[in-house]
Amino acid sequence: TSIDGFEVIHSGAFFREFAVKCPIDIETINKRLLDKKIIGGLELGMYYEQLQDCMLVAVTEKRTKDEIDCFAQVLMEVAG
Repeated sequence: TSIDGFEVIHSGAFFREFAVKCPIDIETINKRLLDKKIIGGLELGMYYEQLQDCMLVAVTEKRTKDEIDCFAQVLMEVAG
């Protein structure tokens, strides 16, 4: 939530997955993430018209802090 333009769309508690509203095209974000060997978020607009600019992000115990930091860094770069 500290990255300009990105916001978590539900304020309640979540378990492993959360939806993020994005300031730029999700396909663009996911391509940049793949360059870093990170599988990006699910483009929710494909399933819910009202969530065209949102992606579902999943983070499990298998992800390290470095991997999550890299994910956040890519988001900062693409939002630029």
